[in-house]
Amino acid sequence: IALKKHPRVGAIEAFDVTRCTEKGFAALKDLPHLRKFVVGQGKLTVAAASALGQSKELRHLALVNTGLTDGELAGMKGLTMLEYLGISDNAKVTDKGMATVKAFERLQGLHMNGTSITDKGLAELKPLDGLRTLSVKGTKVTSDAAEKFADDMPNLRKVAW
Repeated sequence: IALKKHPRVGAIEAFDVTRCTEKGFAALKDLPHLRKFVVGQGKLTVAAASALGQSKELRHLALVNTGLTDGELAGMKGLTMLEYLGISDNAKVTDKGMATVKAFERLQGLHMNGTSITDKGLAELKPLDGLRTLSVKGTKVTSDAAEKFADDMPNLRKVAW
């Protein structure tokens, strides 16, 4: 909340946000230059995710090991400027959440290691034709599906599975 006094903040990287409240996440929308938000661990609630979804200028978002679910991911659908999304180590993110991810049309990098997506969820991401890097290690995506996805994506340069 104290960061509101520094509206020029462009990036926040926090290893652990377990003590950050929903009010704290809501304050992020008051940082008009915030382009990058990285979290190493914590517990994201639906309200916190929705508040984060109001940070319309975010380009780089990493929510690693935050207990993220498909529902919380849906609360961030307003992040239309996203170019990178890292949601690794969130086992409750499933194929259903890919409906939200594929709406991030500007996405160039996507890391979903340790999620519960399958071949079906990966196929949902085909509209992301600007995607350049994809990582799905530790998921239920098969190597055949990952290879086919890579072949079908014109700009994809790096795939890790």
